[in-house]
Amino acid sequence: MTMIMGMMQLVQQTTKHRAASPIKNGIDCGCPRTCDKQALVKRMAKLVCKKRIKFLSEKYKKSELEACAAVSETTPLADSHLPCKIECHPERCKDMTETPKMDVSGFEMPNSMKDMTGW
Repeated sequence: MTMIMGMMQLVQQTTKHRAASPIKNGIDCGCPRTCDKQALVKRMAKLVCKKRIKFLSEKYKKSELEACAAVSETTPLADSHLPCKIECHPERCKDMTETPKMDVSGFEMPNSMKDMTGW
């Protein structure tokens, strides 16, 4: 009997999680320090991070966290990069205190760019 009760509770929790209402207000994917306005307006090809999250939430009734994870892991366009990066992935950004930055100090600027910038 206890096992059946436990299974029923699990089903109820899963159903409640899946039936989460679509996103109404601000989006931060559970990562307010990194998934900010700048991260949400990033555009990759025809996809914008925030718009894609809202689309998945509304069309497929995904919770904010489910939509954020999906948009940070997959893209519907074969030749496109992910519209949302790691800073908006709810499982990967929890311990982040700021958006990751690429260290470009070791890269050399192409000659054509040096001519344009005067370096």
